[in-house]
Amino acid sequence: MNMPLFRNQKVNEKITLGIWRIEEPIEWLLENACLQPKELDFYQQIKNDTRRKQWLSVRVLLKSLLPDSELNIGYTNEKPHLFHSDFHISISHSGDYAAILVGNVRFIGIDIEKVSDKIDNLYHKFLGSEEIDRLEKDWLSDQLHIYWGAKEAMYKMAGIKGIEFSNQLKIEPFLKSISGKTKGQIVHPDFPDVCEIVYEKIGEYMLVYSSK
Repeated sequence: MNMPLFRNQKVNEKITLGIWRIEEPIEWLLENACLQPKELDFYQQIKNDTRRKQWLSVRVLLKSLLPDSELNIGYTNEKPHLFHSDFHISISHSGDYAAILVGNVRFIGIDIEKVSDKIDNLYHKFLGSEEIDRLEKDWLSDQLHIYWGAKEAMYKMAGIKGIEFSNQLKIEPFLKSISGKTKGQIVHPDFPDVCEIVYEKIGEYMLVYSSK
């Protein structure tokens, strides 16, 4: 399969990041996704063409990252996993991009979002008081998308329903930059350690991923 990847990056010796800009038509994606019968049934229930392309692109991208693996995706508490595989995955898509984190470590999470000022008035729903105090007006949208992406990635990493973004997902201060690293903590008995967080602005999109 010849698919042009936007990025295939080895994050470390255990984790790989894949990013793909969605440009191919649905017909090409459907042909190269090699869907299982249950996946095809689910695909046919998706009515929106944009959502169809995003859903298919994730599977084609995953096949390119793990070409020798049998890829049968299941979900537990909304967290994706691969049947009959030692690899763990996290998935995100937004607009024209799909992103996947693949690794043989259990706790990984990823989020990609198109930056929009619509988030500017919603921060009180997902930030704690200390995080709100750190907000800066001159780069508010980017800063908020880093916070949101980090918390979304950590939420996916945990795979535990009911976690409160504002109180149980805490992000340490980070540099005013289009790329950087910080740390986060999930306030839950199953996650006593801090996790690593990496963020990067790609054009109009903010990519954030976490691992522990």
